[in-house]
Amino acid sequence: MKLWLNRWEPLVIITILLSLVGTVNILSASFVRAEQIYGDAWFFLKRHLVYLSLGMAVLAAVIRVPPATWRNRRMLTVATVSIGLLLLLVSFTGVGTVINGSRRWLMVGGVLQFQPSELAKIVVIMLAARYLSDNRRQGGNVSLWSGPLAVAAGYAAMVLKQPDMSTATLIVAVPLLLFLIAGVSRVAWLALLTGGVAGLIGLAGFASYRLARLKAWWDPWADFDKSGYQSAQALIAIGASGLTGAGLGKGYSKFNYLPEAHTDFAFAVLCQEWGIAGAVVVTVLFGLLVFYGVQVAIRADRHGCFLSLGMILLIGCQAAVNMAMVTGLLPVMGIPLPFISYGGTALLVQFFAVAVVVAVGRTNERTA
Repeated sequence: MKLWLNRWEPLVIITILLSLVGTVNILSASFVRAEQIYGDAWFFLKRHLVYLSLGMAVLAAVIRVPPATWRNRRMLTVATVSIGLLLLLVSFTGVGTVINGSRRWLMVGGVLQFQPSELAKIVVIMLAARYLSDNRRQGGNVSLWSGPLAVAAGYAAMVLKQPDMSTATLIVAVPLLLFLIAGVSRVAWLALLTGGVAGLIGLAGFASYRLARLKAWWDPWADFDKSGYQSAQALIAIGASGLTGAGLGKGYSKFNYLPEAHTDFAFAVLCQEWGIAGAVVVTVLFGLLVFYGVQVAIRADRHGCFLSLGMILLIGCQAAVNMAMVTGLLPVMGIPLPFISYGGTALLVQFFAVAVVVAVGRTNERTA
């Protein structure tokens, strides 16, 4: 007996399940802060539901778009230039909205916030997918000295100015993974590894707050009241979870103990209230999402393979990094947990990414 009707159906169902879990968790994690700041315990939930509705609409629309659309040269050129101009506007003109010391957002209609750097992640994947599929079709060698990686580096440099090192790293890392999967020389591997380590060390040492985060990651208890506070509180929340957790809405960390409880550290609140069992379920759902996404990719044509693989890696990498960060396996980084953390543009991009993979899967079935 087949569990699924096709290979893309589980992608839609798992995405909806993660979105439902995220909606409940966002309400629980945010109502205290929402009441204190805005006098409305439902403030963040209402905004989340707006973006969730838009995300569902994006999912329904994009799954019907032929994947070949995303390799159109004119479309890619317009998208590349448009995102570059938006990043310049936010990073260098002072037009963007400042939140937590970073200028990353543009206000839309005075109500909704829009983050251009999230769209940059999608554009560089599309550029890489076109380049790699064309390269493979023509029998050429994959080179790191290419247009897509140059665009990714340019985007990342502008995002670093905001500053947002985590997003800048993702903008470069995901297309790089595609290049590495496609195959590059051992010399390129070595150069990339050496340059990447040196670059990360340099960026960490360039800003004192990044160096403080590294120290806090190594021992959050050494500076509990300052740089280690967020990591320590996350570990306390997770450590108090038990098998089934404190119960929905009963976690205490969101009561002004854990900063960013509804955004970057939403997974800590989920662990505390849903327990180890809930955390395992969410982790398995992400694992299955990546698994079925890869299954779609390996059955697609060259372009569809790289495109869908890039999209599913974007979600999988963000999920893995966020959960590793919250559990103390990685330093604190501003990377939200897809579908679980509160976020507007990020949520729309996540739905778009899944929709592209589903569209590739639907195309696979029609051409099989």
